[in-house]
Amino acid sequence: MDGERCNMIFLGLGGNLPSSRFGEPRATLEAALGALDTQHIRVCRRSQWYRSQPVPDDGQPWYVNGVAELETALSPPELLARLLQLEHRYGRVRRERW
Repeated sequence: MDGERCNMIFLGLGGNLPSSRFGEPRATLEAALGALDTQHIRVCRRSQWYRSQPVPDDGQPWYVNGVAELETALSPPELLARLLQLEHRYGRVRRERW
């Protein structure tokens, strides 16, 4: 980003459903993190992956969660648009709120 002024962002990541393209949620999240570079979003640091139980526990699979610190020169609306596009590309389907 060669001297550009960049915004610092913390992004929460998580999933609990397998992807037909990437397999288990952890593999999907790893692939999505790797794709951020193609969107002019750099991963500066990231946490390890954590497993968490769904709340309420209604029998669905446990979640894989993590956090990544990102850097980008994109505006907040541009960043959100690209993150939503990546979510869609990696299989996120928004059916209901929450």
